[in-house]
Amino acid sequence: MSRRKQPFEFGFGDTALAEAGGVPLDALHRDVDAICRAADAILPVAERLGVAAPKPHLAGFAYQHVSTLGCRIIFPPDSEPKPIPIRRAPEDIDRLAEPEYYLTSGLVP
Repeated sequence: MSRRKQPFEFGFGDTALAEAGGVPLDALHRDVDAICRAADAILPVAERLGVAAPKPHLAGFAYQHVSTLGCRIIFPPDSEPKPIPIRRAPEDIDRLAEPEYYLTSGLVP
């Protein structure tokens, strides 16, 4: 019986990057120096684990789409981004308006 390697993917979460770099989590969304510091700091960990180190990048972010509809997104210190609800009841969904041009709306630019 032959043994085949099981394919897998590996990545470092934003929290691990921030901790390794000694930077606040919210800085990974806006501060180039903090992003680079975190990427540099995680290199020894990646080497020790035998996995590829992440390249400097903006932290993962999943709220661009709702920001284009008018949802305000705040970035609390050392925390994940937080969307502020723009509708309070299910029937409010009918009042949402599509932006004229998504690429110039909300946080997208």
